[in-house]
Amino acid sequence: MAHPVPVVFLSSTSDDLKEHRAQAAEAAREMGFSPLMMEYFPAAGDQTSLPKCREMVDAAELVIVLVAHRYGWVPEDPVENPDRRSITWLECDYARRVKGIEVLSLLIDPKYIWPRGFYEEYEATEARKTKPRDEYLKVLDEVERKERFLEEFKNELSRYFRRTFTDAASVRPLVMAALADWRRRQTPDPPSTPSTTTVPGDPSAYLDGLREETSHFEVQGLTFGDNKAYRFPIGQFYIPLTTSTSVGAEMRSGSIPLLDALALHRKLLVVGDPGSGKSTFLKRVAFQLCNEYALGRPLPVRIDASVFSNYISQQMALKQGPADPCSPEWIAAFVGAHCDDNNRNLSAGYVRAMLRAGQCYVLIDGLDEAPDEVHRERLVQLIRAAAGAFKGCRFVVTSRPEGKVPIRDFEEVLIGDLEPEAIREFLAKLASLLYPADAVKERQFRTELEGAVNGRREIRKMTRNPVMLTALAVLQHNNVKLPEKRVDLYGSILVWLSKQRTKKPGRLPADECLLRLRGLALAMQDHEDGRRRQVKLGWAGDKLAKYFGGREAAEKFLRAEQTDSGIVVSRGNEIGYWHLTFQEYLAALEIAGWEDAEQFKLLVEGADAKIYKPEWREPVLLYAGLLHNAGPRKVDALLRRVLDKMGERPGLADRARCVGLIGAVLPDLVGYKIADGRYEESLGLVMDIFDAEKSKRVPFADRLAAAEALGQAGDPRLKGHEWVTIPESRGYWIGAQKNDKEAWPDETLRKVDLASFRIGKYPVTVGQYSRFVEEGTAPDREPQDWEGQQEHPNWPVVNVTWHQATAYCAWAGGRLPTEEEWERAARGPKCTKYPWGNDDVDPSRANYAESKVSHPTPVGLYPSGASEERVLDLIGNVLEWTASEWSEGSGTRVWRGGSFDVNRRDARSSYRGHVRPDVQDRLLGFRLAGGIT
Repeated sequence: MAHPVPVVFLSSTSDDLKEHRAQAAEAAREMGFSPLMMEYFPAAGDQTSLPKCREMVDAAELVIVLVAHRYGWVPEDPVENPDRRSITWLECDYARRVKGIEVLSLLIDPKYIWPRGFYEEYEATEARKTKPRDEYLKVLDEVERKERFLEEFKNELSRYFRRTFTDAASVRPLVMAALADWRRRQTPDPPSTPSTTTVPGDPSAYLDGLREETSHFEVQGLTFGDNKAYRFPIGQFYIPLTTSTSVGAEMRSGSIPLLDALALHRKLLVVGDPGSGKSTFLKRVAFQLCNEYALGRPLPVRIDASVFSNYISQQMALKQGPADPCSPEWIAAFVGAHCDDNNRNLSAGYVRAMLRAGQCYVLIDGLDEAPDEVHRERLVQLIRAAAGAFKGCRFVVTSRPEGKVPIRDFEEVLIGDLEPEAIREFLAKLASLLYPADAVKERQFRTELEGAVNGRREIRKMTRNPVMLTALAVLQHNNVKLPEKRVDLYGSILVWLSKQRTKKPGRLPADECLLRLRGLALAMQDHEDGRRRQVKLGWAGDKLAKYFGGREAAEKFLRAEQTDSGIVVSRGNEIGYWHLTFQEYLAALEIAGWEDAEQFKLLVEGADAKIYKPEWREPVLLYAGLLHNAGPRKVDALLRRVLDKMGERPGLADRARCVGLIGAVLPDLVGYKIADGRYEESLGLVMDIFDAEKSKRVPFADRLAAAEALGQAGDPRLKGHEWVTIPESRGYWIGAQKNDKEAWPDETLRKVDLASFRIGKYPVTVGQYSRFVEEGTAPDREPQDWEGQQEHPNWPVVNVTWHQATAYCAWAGGRLPTEEEWERAARGPKCTKYPWGNDDVDPSRANYAESKVSHPTPVGLYPSGASEERVLDLIGNVLEWTASEWSEGSGTRVWRGGSFDVNRRDARSSYRGHVRPDVQDRLLGFRLAGGIT
């Protein structure tokens, strides 16, 4: 079936060759192929179904098979598979004998040392240990049969192209060489028309024009001195997009290249937010098809949905064209008329013949931009009819979520966020294109922009959208350096976005547009039912009606704004800001424009003061930054009001809440120094609760209340991850001695050698983990009871699976500690029973069952329980995941430490246990580790 690039199906057994398959896929993409793999399909009864595998082979032009020491799953079907061949064998046989396409085979080097668990015989070895003799003998017979069949399969593969591989990295060059050889053996068709059709005509002028249209894309606002938009070659600059989910049942949820999704589905609806790259993606597909048309690829037919819909309406009004507005014949008529207008010498008759011959790739961009719902519905009916009538053709339609109309029988995929590697690739390509002759400036531009993107938590998620990443690049380029202050950065981005709208006639100027959006942002932030990220369009129209003379005009403005700048977007019949940061910044900007008395009345004074409410944290911080731009006296007045609110004789908790807020504000106020002495006095008193000696003078209940208040306001200890370096340890003893009556049998005494490493001073907190949740796109990042946990930002995060903990560590630039590293950190350099030494545990040192707290506490609240190297909370508060497996093949992961629910006996450095990695438990959290940088 026609596809814009050659499709290669990668066949292999599953778990044992997962990494090898990934390397093969990367090699295929690098060579200009689109790979299909089992990962793109669901399992049927825990195994890939034979019909689905055949569908993948049907979509491919060649097959690459990887075979190691496993035979694989055997479909139990006496009709379809009487010889009991494995699914991999059946795929290869189907490709060669039925489809007549090549199979390129890669076989494991028999001398290469392979993991023991990935041999067929391993199953028999394990069965001998655990099963009765008669059951073991059955397993042994089956294993021996599979081994015989595996050798027979390998012998058959020897007749095809054959190479041997070792580790996963060895696969990449082998696949690249095999695909290069395959390309050389293909004989191009004559350059007139594809060999699969006899339609007369010469589309050369059409293809030349379309190639020119799609060969570049422009970045507005990116200028040197001529004020002209930059044009970048799409072949050099395009960054591959991924799909994050699928509504249909055929594709696995998860991230796969969007181009690969085209190979899987003849009819595809691609949905993405403003700026996600939908149109650029279609341009890239059209451009490649133009270049490869002479090789037998289909004729690209690129259609703007809005222009197409208007054309049909105009022709219907003139009583020209097909009588039915939903007739698929309109496609040929529209393309023919467009070619006439642009001297491209391609008739409607030629396009119609190519469509009927199944030799077209129809790319329809911007379904949501059709004039209204009636036009969109009509267009959807036309698209469905065309896909049914022109069965050999492929159809791809794009839409924003707000204007999407589901198209029956079309697979629907969502464009995912840019991955970190894609962001780095984007920045590297942009830098090289902007400074092709100046390596120093190119490197400086890329380094500074990467530093800004990676160094600022607040903008990291923004950069996962191509338009937002482009906006940051434009600002960096035009201003030499991105603004240091968050408020200036956000303001610059919003101004750039809003100025894109001024090109359209009759639109509001950028500054007036932002003025109206400020009012809506504050109304949503101060919603009567609490902050709202999305509201009904009618509600938003009512709030803005005063600016436009009525609700209807306000709603029209909001609808247009989604298309013009993308600052606001729709989800169904609701509307919200594209990024919560936009809402928070604009709300802060609106408040900062009020009279001082009105500002303080809303934020600081009265029973409903916003300043300490969690959902108002970011607007308050941004508001303070805006005040700072107006001068230090404005900030002085705000902070004086905040300190006054403590009262004349504040308690420790009141002081903690106040200094936590001010401590969160100060980093954004570059160069500002607070003059009011009450802040330093209160800060000193509050931080005493984390000092081993000074904390003894404060009752535990007061310390707990103060730490809780500090967490709500913004715990200054937890702005980043604080690391402790553990030096190299040779011949270090872990575990418990046999004469230790408290120890359990599995706390085996043993000696280990450990390289130097780093470990987190505290367990990862709820507040720290929340950034990971907010910046991600996968819903499974949220742990159990996440809403309840967020009420305590400086408690350790719990109810996380091992997989979630591992993903967080990778995101944060670290990893989980091994259990040996964890115990070394807990025992300290002197290898003591407890972190603090050999003195028994007591409630002043740790949060365990006898402490009678009965819930997690803010991290670091037990400074007397710190290790000699100042690592805290190691044997109390919560259990902690480690990277270690309990035993080979157990499938469970080790946790370490005590917890608030563990008794005194088990509050020791060598205490250990294990659970499945998918378990979520209210006692179970984790901390970071890493190598020495």
